[in-house]
Amino acid sequence: LARMGRSEDAEKSFRREIAEFPTDPQPYKNLILLFIAEGKTQEGTALIFELEKAAPSAPSYAAISETLKTLGDQAGAHFWAARGLSKFPSDRHLQALLRG
Repeated sequence: LARMGRSEDAEKSFRREIAEFPTDPQPYKNLILLFIAEGKTQEGTALIFELEKAAPSAPSYAAISETLKTLGDQAGAHFWAARGLSKFPSDRHLQALLRG
């Protein structure tokens, strides 16, 4: 929907998916990317914290780190990988993300 210029519909769809699957990081990642692409950085940042609150799991921290890396925010990606490792120190995926 977003690629077809229907950003509002895409946002609603991602929000619906988040409501149905609140612990799945993927719809959060997609909506964060949509927000940032539209210049809505405050909304994207707020959604990162929503994901952390809804699903404070290693996959969620990895998803946040990967999303920020995709967006070119290396410092943010590093921060969130480290934050995840502080809670899940043996998670290999987070360890790899922290190494870069």
